[in-house]
Amino acid sequence: METGASAPFDCNDNNATVYPDAPEGCTIDGLDNDCDGSIDEDALVDADNDGFTLCTGDCNDTDDTINPNGTEVCDGADNDCDGIIDEGFPARYADTDGDGFGDPNNPSSCNDPTSTTDNTDCDDADPTVYPTAPEICDGLDNDCNGTVDDNQAEDNDNDGFTPCTGDCDDANDTVFPGAPELCDGLDNDCNGAIELSIDAYPDGDGFGDAANSSSLVAQPVRRTTTIATIPSAGDASSRLVRGCGWRWVWSIRCADRQLYSTHGRCRQQL
Repeated sequence: METGASAPFDCNDNNATVYPDAPEGCTIDGLDNDCDGSIDEDALVDADNDGFTLCTGDCNDTDDTINPNGTEVCDGADNDCDGIIDEGFPARYADTDGDGFGDPNNPSSCNDPTSTTDNTDCDDADPTVYPTAPEICDGLDNDCNGTVDDNQAEDNDNDGFTPCTGDCDDANDTVFPGAPELCDGLDNDCNGAIELSIDAYPDGDGFGDAANSSSLVAQPVRRTTTIATIPSAGDASSRLVRGCGWRWVWSIRCADRQLYSTHGRCRQQL
């Protein structure tokens, strides 16, 4: 009975250079070194008919586009057998999140349509994070400048609100969500609209100050437009007041050009 470990069939057990998967070598020795049924194939056989054998520099004898005289193309192969794949083409990087910016730590092949030549993404798993991205209040460095939220969580004007909590101008303490709207050309309450003026009547009761009619135009955005000719004493007229929006107000504009409420009467000229 035979003993000992089983082994693949040796086609020449009298020669130590001959055994299954042995290197065939480039020496023409008339032997089938690797026991594959072919003799000296590495040195003599050009399997892909490209003019080169494995012993004359062909690094892939099953592809006739790959040989020492091959032209390097972008295909993930070493076409010219120089040991470098896809040389001469721009380096590309994986863009996993599809934001157009690649991961510097994840190089990709030059023929990957999802890759990019850019390698500046600081988080390639989040499409809201990339250089030049708008910084938002999310605890991330969206624009990859090394600062999280770009200090938007700080209340620089000490009005109780930060950009992350709705302050639309953190350098002005009269501007914050819910702030009273002022006639200053600013969006004081951060509602996205700049009201052109406050109520034309300073105390908001709809009645003007006869002793200080100029208060209606104390600021450039406060205007009064009279629709009809200035009436004589005792007449009433309809006029358009520019407050926070235009509105109709019935009032009495007297011959002395003083403005009174609808409840007043014109005085005689002094």
